[in-house]
Amino acid sequence: MIFNMPKNLSLSYINIILFFFLSLIAYLIISFSPQILGTYQPDSNDFVEASDTRKHLYPFIIKVIEKFNLNLLQFQKLFLSISIIFFCYSISVRHGLKIGLACFFLVIFNFYYTSFSKVILAESFFFSMINFLVGLILLKKMNYKFFLIGVLAGSIFSLKMSGIFLSIILVIFYLIFVHEKEKFFLTFTVGFFLIILCENYLFYSKFNTRNSVFYNTVVGKLYFLSGK
Repeated sequence: MIFNMPKNLSLSYINIILFFFLSLIAYLIISFSPQILGTYQPDSNDFVEASDTRKHLYPFIIKVIEKFNLNLLQFQKLFLSISIIFFCYSISVRHGLKIGLACFFLVIFNFYYTSFSKVILAESFFFSMINFLVGLILLKKMNYKFFLIGVLAGSIFSLKMSGIFLSIILVIFYLIFVHEKEKFFLTFTVGFFLIILCENYLFYSKFNTRNSVFYNTVVGKLYFLSGK
C-alpha cells in the first residue's frame, strides 16, 4: 500500500500522477482549442510520401505510429502536451511556481502554436523536442541527462533543416554553464550522432542525394510568374 511506502517514494508517485494529470488537461485544452491551420498543408505530402527535399525522421515517426494503429494527430497533441508540462515544470523548479504557471498559460493559449499539433507537418514534434530539450537543460540533476540532451538535439537536427542551427545554438548556450565538459561531450556525442546516423540511413536507403526545398520553391515561383 502507498501508506507503507517511504515518504520520498510515495511523493514521487504523487508527482508522476500529477504530471500526467496536468498533461491530460493540456491535451484537452489543445484538442478543444480553435484550429487555425488546416490538417493538410501544401508540404504535408512531402512528409507522408517521404521526399528527397525533407528530413526523414518525421516520415519514419508517421510509419511507426501507423504500425501501432495510432492516430497521428492525437499522438502529436498528446506528445506536445507532455512536452509543454515538462517545460513548465522545469521552469517552476528553477524559477518558481508563479513563473512556471505564467509560461504554461502563455504557451497553451497560443492557439497558432498549438495548431501545429493538428497538422501533418514536422513542426509539432519539432516544437515538442525543443520543449523537452530546454526543460532538460533547466533541470540541474537528472539520470542520463547528457545523453538525453544529445538525443533531443539530434532529433531537432533531424526533423527540420532549421533545427541544424537551433540545436547547435542551444547546446553551445548550455556548454557555457556546464562544469563536466569532458563527460558531457562523450555522452552527448553518442546520443546526438545516434539520431543523425539513423536519419541518414533512413534517407539514403531511398535516395542518393539530398535536394533543397528552396530550389523547388524558386522554380515553382518562376513557373507561376511565367504564366505557363
